[in-house]
Amino acid sequence: MNTALDSLPDSSVDLAIQEQTLKLAKIKVRWNAHRALFAPIVAAFQHIGVEPTMTDPEYISVNMTGDKDALGSAFRILRGAGFKFSGARPQTGQTEWYTFFSTSDCPVKIWFSFTSSVCRRVKVGTKMVEQDIYEVQCGDLSDVTIETPVLPSINAVEAVESIPW
Repeated sequence: MNTALDSLPDSSVDLAIQEQTLKLAKIKVRWNAHRALFAPIVAAFQHIGVEPTMTDPEYISVNMTGDKDALGSAFRILRGAGFKFSGARPQTGQTEWYTFFSTSDCPVKIWFSFTSSVCRRVKVGTKMVEQDIYEVQCGDLSDVTIETPVLPSINAVEAVESIPW
C-alpha cells in the first residue's frame, strides 16, 4: 500500500542521516579490520587519561594536553606499536604540535595533536619607554592650584599671519 508519504523525496535530514549511517558503517568496517592493531593503542592512551576517537574511516584522532613527559608517553605508545610520524619534530618553546602517525601495515593513520599545559612567562628583551606617571591625590581642594593655560593673544595670531611665506 503506497501512501502519500512514501512518494515524497528524501528530505535534507533524511539524506544527512543516510550519509552519517554510511560513514559510520565505513568506520566500523575499518575499525573491525584493524582492531587487533588499534585496541592496545587505545587502551594505552586511556590508561594515561587520553580518549582517542574515530570519526573518520581514514584516521583515529588522539588529542592530548600535557607536559614533556606526557608527550614522551605518547611517543612510546605509538612507536611501540610500529607507528612513525612524518613532518617536523616538536620544537622547544612551541605550545602545540600535530602530525599524522602511520605504519606500512595499516591504511588507517593516527592524527596526533598535542598542546602543552606547561606555559611560563619568559623575559625575551627590554624596551625603554618614556611614560607619564600619574597618581591620585585626595584632600582639600582649597590647597590645589589650578594652572590656567596661556592662550595666544590676538596680536600673536596677527603677527604669525603677517609672515610673508
